[in-house]
Amino acid sequence: MDRTQQLLAAILFILIFGALSFFAVKRNEKLSSSQQPDLLTYASDAYGYSFEYPAGDSIEEYTPQYVTIMGQTQMEVAEADVLIANTSSSYASFNDFVHSQAMLDCEADGPSGSVRCPDVASSEPYTSATGLSGDVLYLDEVTKENGATSTAQVGPLFVFNISANVQGSPYAALLIRPPLNATSSASNDTIDGIMRSLSIRKVE
Repeated sequence: MDRTQQLLAAILFILIFGALSFFAVKRNEKLSSSQQPDLLTYASDAYGYSFEYPAGDSIEEYTPQYVTIMGQTQMEVAEADVLIANTSSSYASFNDFVHSQAMLDCEADGPSGSVRCPDVASSEPYTSATGLSGDVLYLDEVTKENGATSTAQVGPLFVFNISANVQGSPYAALLIRPPLNATSSASNDTIDGIMRSLSIRKVE
């Protein structure tokens, strides 16, 4: 094989290799795209926040302040709760208000037991994927059931200050959290998706 033939063979090899690589990349992109779940957007006009959630899930808006996301099995997988301080409240700070309300929201009573969150186990600064600054909390949970007592940690609870969007109140917070006693990976996946897409705008 002379030099010209060698050069033509090398060029042909490069062209074939390049074409195969191109189609392989496109195929992988298509497969990756097809594996991504379809998303819907929930937006709160009253409080200025929005987030994405899987199209197979559903939104239950009990009040403008309290929204739950139901998974495909119709089990609750996440909650979005707007906490608003009364004008007569005497909280020392925004964090004092949030911690008190988060512990209060944890409480539940039933015919054979109760749930309480007496302490904040940890509170750390948090920045969402969309650049929002807030905090992530974990609470100490105490459950009493049929005379037996057990302890656990509740969380993560993601907190964002939306006081500027609530007129006439000293403090207001958006709380994104798993439901009480959540154990499914679907809850974690939904909350992760909310945190990746969460947006908060100023309500005029």
